[in-house]
Amino acid sequence: MASQSPVASKKTVLLVFWIAILVLSCLFAFELMEGRLSASRRGGDSAFYVLLAKAIAAGQGYADINIPGAPPHTQYPPLLPLVFSPFVAAFGFNILFLRAIVLAFGVASICAIRSYFGRGWAATLIALLTITNFYYIFFMRELMTEVPYAFLSFLALFSADRYLADKKRSYLVLLPVFITLAYMMRMIGVTLYAGTIAALVASALKGQERVQWKTIAFVAVSGLVVFAAWEARNAVFKDGAASTYSSIFMQADYYLEDKAGVSAGTLVERVYKNYGYYHHALPRTVIIWSGMNELLTRPQLFGLELLVLGLTFTGFLDDLLRKRGPKDFYFLFYMALLICWPVYGTGDARRYMVPIVPLVYFYCAKGAHFLAESFRRSKSTSPLNAAAVAVLLVFLVINIAEVRYMLDPSFIATRFNAVSSFVMRDFGRKIERIEPAAFEASSSYKEYGECYKRYTDTAFEMRDVLNSDDIIMARKPEVVSLITGGYALRFPFTKDKEKTGAFITAKGVDYILLDTCNPEGREYLVPYIIENSSKFSVLSSGPAGAELLKVR
Repeated sequence: MASQSPVASKKTVLLVFWIAILVLSCLFAFELMEGRLSASRRGGDSAFYVLLAKAIAAGQGYADINIPGAPPHTQYPPLLPLVFSPFVAAFGFNILFLRAIVLAFGVASICAIRSYFGRGWAATLIALLTITNFYYIFFMRELMTEVPYAFLSFLALFSADRYLADKKRSYLVLLPVFITLAYMMRMIGVTLYAGTIAALVASALKGQERVQWKTIAFVAVSGLVVFAAWEARNAVFKDGAASTYSSIFMQADYYLEDKAGVSAGTLVERVYKNYGYYHHALPRTVIIWSGMNELLTRPQLFGLELLVLGLTFTGFLDDLLRKRGPKDFYFLFYMALLICWPVYGTGDARRYMVPIVPLVYFYCAKGAHFLAESFRRSKSTSPLNAAAVAVLLVFLVINIAEVRYMLDPSFIATRFNAVSSFVMRDFGRKIERIEPAAFEASSSYKEYGECYKRYTDTAFEMRDVLNSDDIIMARKPEVVSLITGGYALRFPFTKDKEKTGAFITAKGVDYILLDTCNPEGREYLVPYIIENSSKFSVLSSGPAGAELLKVR
């Protein structure tokens, strides 16, 4: 029997890798099916997307239905709530269908990532790394925009690259469509727009790619139309200092209204702090493994982070200077915006890195490739040499080490039975009111769980006694409104007790759901309530950190 040719062998290996990616994607997607609104203690963004989907489904438009009068919502772009809305209309608060949408985006994004990086084994390996990345898997279970945005952004990058390579009109038409969908899914997609325009201009300036200026004008104008309309709408309807992303950016501190707006000094301070966050966040999104804290000392771990940072930016600069492609300018503008954007801890920073995890893998491998080639007399013709492959394989080992519990056959069997029961119970069921199980705190947040449970339990207790026009003031009004079905407002983040009192009076607040789980409740609301205790009666209290007060 004749031996298999090298080309056929390579195709067989790629097919096996591709099948492994699909199997892992579907396996992880199924394993992540659950009834909780959020797997983390945050939950606010997820609740807001569901609330906005409910507003659309109920025919109230894209509005904040948790606020009396249902004013137009002006912060989150509307694409994800719009996608959710038909399922909310048909199945109510059945989290199963909403979670399935995000998971479908996740599986599709792996296909898009693999297609974007080409047809070779390197592209397949990057796709395999993405679907085994801890943070990427984590956000596949969240009702949030990170993973859906990653899918749309790589479709846009694919269209841009294919147009520059083939000059096909179909890709030119699709490009502004995918760019628009990307930033209407997640507003940081404007960096995708800027990166694409920069790449087209760079190609036109080279003169050999035959990119015409009228083509650039077409993409620039058509890709900006919806964004301009969205910003104009928000400028008309915005209410308050933190109701749009642009106004949030211009605040010195989102969590303290007493500070003046951003200045040159506070912006420099923000950039300095953000550098500290992303110095850890960028490498830790690709070397996340809890076991490393036991294997490596802190200086060694710091050195590993520096190594990943160095390889990533070496590969990025090499690609940017030689190719000036859409992905390179996109990565540049994405990181530039992140370094200037308000970030509150490394948790937020790692979350913002999730949509570009595949690019970090790619640039890190390219950095290793560049350094290895620098010491070789004969240059390799392969897209990635042995050093780059070694780096990617190390990442794969790290990923498998971190998600090993998902790959344990006995654990998979247990989860399969649990998820199967959940799916069979909830499939096709219309849930009119959100259920307490949707707000169970993750076991990862045991220190927060009791306080969070007390907070949501109190909200559930309220929903049968509230009048239709009663207004609750709370730290997470979108969560409270989703539970009670009534009005809920966020208290002002200020230490000025007169402002807090004026807000309560002006808004006609009837109840205060106080939680001391978050520092804002302890710092801003508790001092006001203590000083004005005669204005409130305590209806419910407990040791876990949540109290219900009635405004007299």
